[in-house]
Amino acid sequence: MKTGDFITATDICRLMLYEKFAGWQQHIIISKNYVSIWECNLNRLVLMTLKAWKNIGKDQEKKSKKNRD
Repeated sequence: MKTGDFITATDICRLMLYEKFAGWQQHIIISKNYVSIWECNLNRLVLMTLKAWKNIGKDQEKKSKKNRD
């Protein structure tokens, strides 16, 4: 079953139902083109392109490496 590139309303409802019992703070769904981040404690959805997600990761790696050196 294909639901598209983004988190679905059903996914969000299930996360809201179980997040407190499970102690989740964040849930991330990565599709072919987009990243959906559900912030459980704020009940907030953040959407970004997969390209932006990868660029953030690369930047974090550079900062981490710089701090180790």
